Amino acid sequence: MHNNQVRMISPITSAIPPHSRIPQTSIHAHPYIPYRVVITAVCLLAAWLVLHPASGVAATDQPQYSITTEHTEEASPLGGCTLDMDKPVFSHSSAEVAAAMNGAVDTLYYYMEIKSCQGYVDDTSCMSCRSLTEVWYTATPVSAELLSLDFWFDVYSGGAHPVATRRALNFNTETGQVLQLVDLLEPGWESALSPLIESRLQEGYGQVNFREVTPSQFLLTPDGLVVFFNPYEIASYAQGLPEALLTWEELAPYIRPEGPLGFMQ
Repeated sequence: MHNNQVRMISPITSAIPPHSRIPQTSIHAHPYIPYRVVITAVCLLAAWLVLHPASGVAATDQPQYSITTEHTEEASPLGGCTLDMDKPVFSHSSAEVAAAMNGAVDTLYYYMEIKSCQGYVDDTSCMSCRSLTEVWYTATPVSAELLSLDFWFDVYSGGAHPVATRRALNFNTETGQVLQLVDLLEPGWESALSPLIESRLQEGYGQVNFREVTPSQFLLTPDGLVVFFNPYEIASYAQGLPEALLTWEELAPYIRPEGPLGFMQ
């Protein structure tokens, strides 16, 4: 980058037409500055502000990301396994952060046996395999730096009902970090709020066998933090996929001040 040097121009009274000169007695109180110098200075200042905006004004200083949905619909030649999948794909102002976020999504899909079903797509020998895997998600921005992804995996394999599984990823969109509860809340929050969680679960779903929160099974929302459970974890299949909301007011005493939720306090 080349350094731009601004040369200061001092007014010279001898260059001013005689009829425009300011009397010598008033020079020190009201120095004359040619209009072209003022215009040049204003232009240079405007250019500098464009090239060096204040941190609070420059939107480009904030992480910029977008999400597109990649849809996959495939079946094995013999119809053994059908895959109908929506997957979020991130673009980000930082390629490194985008890679981290997309990598976390890919890992989740892999461990949810999407890749296993994909294997059947290319396997013509599996005559008895008959299944349909459907995957979809919702994205909830909580703030400029926090995003929650709620994933649903339904596997139909000939039983009385599909096998439903729910998963979540909560991102710090500045860094690409997948957030855990330990990143957000102080130790002791669960023991303090477990009675409230159990009460809300019983209100919504009847008798449940709640013992503890599964660390990875939570979502951030504008209203608070949602903890959720998959079928058979704490209740029967007929009771659905239980969840309980803890409002930000209820969580406020346990939020880590230095953590990503510190602004909620």
